[in-house]
Amino acid sequence: MTSARPSSYGIVGRIAVAGCGGFAAFYTFYTTASSALNESGISSGARVGIVMLVVVAVQPLLIIGRRWVRNRRVAVMLALAAMGLGSAILPLMNQWPGSLLLGLGFGVFVVMSTVWVKEQAASGQTGRALGTYGFGSAVGGALGAPIGLYAAELGGQLAVALVGSAFALGALVPAGQAKSSTDNRSDLQLGSPSVELAAPDSLKRSRTFSTATIVITSLVGHLFAVSLYAAVLSSVGDTEGTWLPVLAALMVQVCLALGRLVGGRLSDRYPPLAILVTAAGILALSTMVFSVVLSRLGILLAVAVIGFTSGVGQTAALTAMMRRARTSRNTEMASAGWNIAFDAGLGIGALAAGWAFSQG
Repeated sequence: MTSARPSSYGIVGRIAVAGCGGFAAFYTFYTTASSALNESGISSGARVGIVMLVVVAVQPLLIIGRRWVRNRRVAVMLALAAMGLGSAILPLMNQWPGSLLLGLGFGVFVVMSTVWVKEQAASGQTGRALGTYGFGSAVGGALGAPIGLYAAELGGQLAVALVGSAFALGALVPAGQAKSSTDNRSDLQLGSPSVELAAPDSLKRSRTFSTATIVITSLVGHLFAVSLYAAVLSSVGDTEGTWLPVLAALMVQVCLALGRLVGGRLSDRYPPLAILVTAAGILALSTMVFSVVLSRLGILLAVAVIGFTSGVGQTAALTAMMRRARTSRNTEMASAGWNIAFDAGLGIGALAAGWAFSQG
C-alpha cells in the first residue's frame, strides 16, 4: 500500500505558515530601513523604493521564464533561501547586495506561493485556500514589523539581519513539508484547454470578454482596497497620543488578516465580485469616517472596519481572478497581476497619506 496523500487543506495550511515566515522576513527589512539600515549615504525611502522596483520587476519575468518554475515547492523554497541569505548579508557592502537579493527572492516568493496555493485548493474551495494563505501572510507582516523594530533597537543592523534570516529560513520547514503529487501540474491538470479549443468561436469570444471584464474589475477593486488601507496605515502615526498610533496600526493589521480569512470563505459561497463591490463601498465610507472622527474610540473602530473590509475585498478579487485561470500560465498571470496591483496600492496609499499630511 502507498501512503495516503496529504489533504489539500493540510498542504495549504503549511504553505500559509511558510507565507507567514516569508512576509515576516520582508517586513523586518521594510520597517527598519529608516533606522537600522540608514547608514549608507542614500535615503531609506530611496532604498526601499529601489527594492520594491526589484520586487515588482521580477514578477512578470516569472511568466516569461515559466519553464524554470514549474515545480512550485522548489521555486518557493529557493525564493525563501534567497531571502534568508539576503537578510543575513544585509550588514555587508552598504546593504545593497543583501537588500537586492531579499527583494528578488520576495518577488518570486509572492507570485509562486499564491500560484501554489491555488493549484492545491480542493474543488469549490479556492476562496478558502486563498483566504487561509492571505491570513498567514498578513499575520507575518503584523509580526515582522514590530519584531524588526525591536531588534533594531536592541542590536542594530546585525540583529535585524539575524531576525530576518531566521524568519525566512524557518519558513523552509513548512514549505518543504507541503509535498503533494501535483508539484509539477500540467496545464491539462489545471484546466481543460482541449475542451476550450473545441468550443465554438462565439462562445470563446464571450468567455474572453467575460474573463477580461472580471480580471479588470478585480484588479481595479483590489487596487482601490489596498490604496485606502495603505493610506490609513500610513496616517495612523499622525494620530495624537503615545499608545493610539501603535494600537491603531496593530488593529489595522489584525483586522486585515481576519478579513482575508473571512473573505475567502464568503467567496466560495457568494459571487466574489459582489463581495468585492460591497467591501469597497463599506471601505470608502469607513475611510471617510476615519478622516473626520476625533475620538480615540471612533478612530479605533474606523481602522478596524477599514482593515477588515480591505482584507475581504483583496481576497475576493484574487478569488475571482483565480477562478477564471484555467491553465497554469493564466494562474501565474493572475498571481503576478494581483501582487503588482498590491505593491502599486501600497505606493499610492503612502503618497496619498503624505499629500494629505502636507495639506494640514
